[in-house]
Amino acid sequence: VVLDNINLENLKSLPVIDLQTAKIVEGKLIFDEGCSVYQAMTDGFFYLKIPENINLESGYKFCRNFYKNKNNSKEDPYKGFKNFKKDDLCQGYFDNEYDQWEQFFLISHNWKRFLPIELNMLGIKLEKLGIDILKSILETIGVPQSYWKKGTGGLTEYLGFTFLGFSHFRSQKKGLRGSKFHRDLGWITILASNKPGLVTILNDTIFAINPKDNYFIINFGSTMEVFTQKTNTPIRANVHGVISINNSTEEDDRVSFVTLFDSNFKENVYQYQDNQLFFIETMQEFVDREIERTYSYNNKL
Repeated sequence: VVLDNINLENLKSLPVIDLQTAKIVEGKLIFDEGCSVYQAMTDGFFYLKIPENINLESGYKFCRNFYKNKNNSKEDPYKGFKNFKKDDLCQGYFDNEYDQWEQFFLISHNWKRFLPIELNMLGIKLEKLGIDILKSILETIGVPQSYWKKGTGGLTEYLGFTFLGFSHFRSQKKGLRGSKFHRDLGWITILASNKPGLVTILNDTIFAINPKDNYFIINFGSTMEVFTQKTNTPIRANVHGVISINNSTEEDDRVSFVTLFDSNFKENVYQYQDNQLFFIETMQEFVDREIERTYSYNNKL
């Protein structure tokens, strides 16, 4: 399945998925009346009410500036990241030749050093929010707490890898998809997006996932899918992508940012079944394959 032929105009003709809604109350994930966590696990997505103490302004400002050169303006702390050195932890600036997708990723132990102070503080709040969600999901599906640290590669103890990822979809790259269809690596993703363009495939049908005012879009990643596959409540990491954006000005380009929650790359991937953890492969092997699937030109899912 390719995204090349979907744009903002024919996006309007796609069915819109009606996602479950939830909120965090005292560190616990609570689904609203009439909504089901189990339906969210099947959909692979749900809406989460943005907590009152979280302000997204610095995140969107970074999305609109990280790829620009510094020019002695008040927004300089948000600029100049295009030449950030990449490393084997998937950090740095990325501009995929096959997509409009232009991205910058940074792991949590580098936020304070490189990011503006407001954005570092936002990242800290988002990291706690995501780990609270993860713990609630593990509790819901009945995984004993004694397995959490090993099973999640240290993530529940803040020993995993949490990334902030910022996306700018460059409309001047004409004729390219926004992004390919892919599954997110990791356990969960917190997505902040205020413009349409995100789509997913459910039951062989392409659905639009539209932004909802004052809500994050949460989706489950491939590590979560592997971990829960043999349980009574398997969780889907459904494929999704972004349509081609064809704006007339850069100011109208689509931007979004995510918080990604991964096991420590030095740990292993496990599957939970019958109150046991079964080794699948090393996390590094898993990461290498999933990254290739996400960014290659082919349409392999």
